[in-house]
Amino acid sequence: MNKTLAKVNGIIGIVESVLFCFSLFLFWVVIIFEVNSSYVSDELSTTSMLSLLLIGSVTFLMKVSLIILGIIGLNKYSKSEMSQVPHILFIVAGGIGFIPIIGTLTASVTSFIGGILYLTNLKKVN
Repeated sequence: MNKTLAKVNGIIGIVESVLFCFSLFLFWVVIIFEVNSSYVSDELSTTSMLSLLLIGSVTFLMKVSLIILGIIGLNKYSKSEMSQVPHILFIVAGGIGFIPIIGTLTASVTSFIGGILYLTNLKKVN
């Protein structure tokens, strides 16, 4: 079997875990900035709304991609000697990621572990 999907899943899992933490940090920076500037005006600024929409959209797509990559990996490597744990961790990370704040942090850790497991299981893929 081809190792490219396992390599891609491993790299994506590690990169997305960092991006989950970064997007959560950016979310709170925008919220805190908006709360501090709300004393000047009562409306949300257009920049804050667009940045929150962009952050939310990107993290939503990352969570959906984790679920899709987990299902594809589970299907492709079902008859391989590769462990099923990384696929399950990706699916769980994508699902748990939809829970605000704590779910995003948990998804970050889970996708990082899943990505590491994908890369360590490369030897078992034919």
